[in-house]
Amino acid sequence: GQGTTTREFGLLSEKLYASGGGGANNGTGSNGAGNGGSSNNVGENALPNTGGGGGGSGSTGSSATYAGGNGGSGIVVIRNRRLPDVGLTNKYYFSYTGVYALENEDTDNWTIKFLTSGIFTPIVNMNIDVLLVGGGGGGGDGVHYSNNGAGGGGGGVIYESSHTITSGSYSIVVGN
Repeated sequence: GQGTTTREFGLLSEKLYASGGGGANNGTGSNGAGNGGSSNNVGENALPNTGGGGGGSGSTGSSATYAGGNGGSGIVVIRNRRLPDVGLTNKYYFSYTGVYALENEDTDNWTIKFLTSGIFTPIVNMNIDVLLVGGGGGGGDGVHYSNNGAGGGGGGVIYESSHTITSGSYSIVVGN
């Protein structure tokens, strides 16, 4: 499947998101996307919070229908905007009603990954970078003998650099 594979914040060492799923007959999905199913087998589901496409299923020599894999859910990631030559900036001060992961929390370069939907409430104004990854598409079904399913497309990606948010409440939606 198609997808614009994107590294987190464009950094070479960071996680990849939004890869397309593998096509039927053992097509490979990478970076959290589902692999394609083998002959007469279902496609793999993409991993959660990757925006990866689901794998397509294969159907050869059988009148059965085999399901394509589900696309991975999306993710919202923000990080402290690093200001060179300024020294330490404000630490993170927030509450969140959903599930999140906080990375590099003891440094000035922290990152928050919102894994489920919820309400984000920063207590102070923040200058952040924002990465939004939509959920990936499901893989196609393999139907009746030689009709193989294609891999699902990766989710859409939006990146915004140096965005200021003010204290208040923000609804974060993470879905499929």
